[in-house]
Amino acid sequence: MTIIALPTNLLCLETELTFPLLHRKIIEEISRRIKSVGLLNPLIVTKIKGRYLVIDGKKRLHAIKKLARQNKLPRTLHTVPCLLSDSDPTTSEPINKPLLLSDYELVQEIIKANEAGKDEKDIIQMLECSQQVIRQALSLKSLCPKLEQAFMNTAINLAQAAALATIPNPQAQWDLLVQLGPFVSEPDIIKAIAKGKTVLELPNGDVLLLPSRTPILPSHTALNSQNLRGLDIAA
Repeated sequence: MTIIALPTNLLCLETELTFPLLHRKIIEEISRRIKSVGLLNPLIVTKIKGRYLVIDGKKRLHAIKKLARQNKLPRTLHTVPCLLSDSDPTTSEPINKPLLLSDYELVQEIIKANEAGKDEKDIIQMLECSQQVIRQALSLKSLCPKLEQAFMNTAINLAQAAALATIPNPQAQWDLLVQLGPFVSEPDIIKAIAKGKTVLELPNGDVLLLPSRTPILPSHTALNSQNLRGLDIAA
């Protein structure tokens, strides 16, 4: 898929939908969400006769048009991010976090929602992310300062940062990153660390022994953003 930005007048639906009351309420909620945090995931479109048919994101498109009519559309959405596809979107891998937010931005939003008293279900709906992503974000309070900086600079992603945060000793977190080297990008290695494995077999034949520890924090654990030195949220 290729990401492109399109004006709304080039986006169309196969048929103009008439939504029942329940769906109209959902569109209203999506409108409020877009106005508050922006569009989190691109629409999926396919090109037909010079226009772009929306095959995933119909309610989001209606919400965007609603905001435009009300002159409340965020400036960033004067053109709409879309994924151009020739395939059926239902065959694609499920998305567990927003494509249009960086990991760092997503963690900020999750912490802000958590501090505002939002429960896990509310955060999942509001930020279009999975339960696992929320738990990963809330686990970063125990991340060492060097790794916080690496996360903010996108040297490591959320899954990698959360896995390393399961190591109780901050210096040991950094030492493990150094020992992993390029293998930190191996999904199976990161999953093993996140699950609390104490023996890691690297693809090059090396074996790393890790301390026993508690895997990623349960979802009900509250997190104050002040605990994240490098991830503090501006008021």
